Amino acid sequence: MPILKTLSAILLLLLWSACGQQYYYLNKVRASPKKGSFTIQIENKAPKYLSSNFEAEVKDAAIKKLIRQGHAYKPNNPQYIFTLSIKLDSVETTGIAYVGGMYVGRAIAIGNYKNYTLNSRGIYLKLATEYVKTKANIWEMEYDLYYFAQAQKDLRRTKGVVRYMMGQFKH
Repeated sequence: MPILKTLSAILLLLLWSACGQQYYYLNKVRASPKKGSFTIQIENKAPKYLSSNFEAEVKDAAIKKLIRQGHAYKPNNPQYIFTLSIKLDSVETTGIAYVGGMYVGRAIAIGNYKNYTLNSRGIYLKLATEYVKTKANIWEMEYDLYYFAQAQKDLRRTKGVVRYMMGQFKH
């Protein structure tokens, strides 16, 4: 019985140490000094519709993405300044929808086509990067999102797009 306990303890220790070594690199991401440091500024052009909590969570997602890429976050003395502008605008969508009908014979459709127009809101994201030493814009990206007027859904989609935009930055 004691041999069985010691063998199980050794097996447990081996598994624990193997998992710890295998996933050790996920615990810490060391920033490369060659990639440079950064800070992020958020310009919320629609403060009535998008709260300050929205800004903070989007900023946090962007910071985490850039740190994973190997950049260092330094709010005081950065090499790059990222400026994310968030605007809300109305968007008009038009299209054609097939309404009703049935198929007769060799896939001949009988029914009506209906034109539709939707007025909704859109979130406009613009990310510009400035190199501090030269004060020149070195990279810029724009993205449009549809706005659902559902706080959690809009926040989740915006954070995902901001992570994508930060992933496209290479300098």
